[in-house]
Amino acid sequence: MYRWLLVLVVALGLCAFVTIDSSAQKKKKPPIDTQDPIHDPANAVKNLDVHPELQATLFASEPMITNPTNCDIDHRGRVWICDVKNYRGNNGKRPEGDRILILEDTKAQGQPSLGVADKVTTFYQGRDIDSAMGICVLGNKVIVSAPSNILVFTKDDNDKIISKEFLFKNTGNPQHDHSSHTFVFGPDGRLYWNFGNEGHAVHDKNGKPVVDLAGNVVNDKGKPYRQGMVFRCEMDGSNFEVLGHNFRNNYEVAVDSFGTLWQSDNDDDGNRGVRINYVMEYGNFGYVD
Repeated sequence: MYRWLLVLVVALGLCAFVTIDSSAQKKKKPPIDTQDPIHDPANAVKNLDVHPELQATLFASEPMITNPTNCDIDHRGRVWICDVKNYRGNNGKRPEGDRILILEDTKAQGQPSLGVADKVTTFYQGRDIDSAMGICVLGNKVIVSAPSNILVFTKDDNDKIISKEFLFKNTGNPQHDHSSHTFVFGPDGRLYWNFGNEGHAVHDKNGKPVVDLAGNVVNDKGKPYRQGMVFRCEMDGSNFEVLGHNFRNNYEVAVDSFGTLWQSDNDDDGNRGVRINYVMEYGNFGYVD
């Protein structure tokens, strides 16, 4: 039986992984044509080293998508992505603004998907989500991290937007990937998220500096927090906590079933120092001495 495992964002598009009968993998793969253009979507799968009991298929590629920076999967198995073009040197090249797209395999019709998107829908497009670095879909709520703001869209069952509100304002540096990243829903019913060392400070939906449950203003001025941070809060942004700090460019905090936090921290700009963090709550992780 085929079983959906996960969807990965890769340079050439989205690839879906499904389990397969390992005997089907015993056939020798055809050699890769090294003369193919490097951005040919056909090579997105050919160049992956896949476990014998998995099969990788190309889920979506250009021109359906252009530059996916983050993705989430809703309860219907649809893939939501931040599709970004207006970033730094390309800022303004998409005058209508960057997009939130919904990709789906309509041919599955409730059956296990083999991972080919045949429909793309633009959920939202606007300059207020340029360079979005995170998306989290929770029922009828869609949380988009688009520094320097965090936006929450409320939608109906047909994906029509009912409202667009701020969760946090003036949080993170626009046009910077070391800024606010994606939100996740924890086993305790709260939101977990992070920003890198260009996040600087968190302000509430009215633009007021956030004070956490420890009584500290949440900024990177060293009193006591520095650099990148990991956060926890309620769905409305209240009961705010800083769970760890002093990271460089920490992405994708993950919360396991025990409530333990894990994330990757990027320091590879010539330093070859990427680390995987076990986030001991309230710890200083020492990026800046």
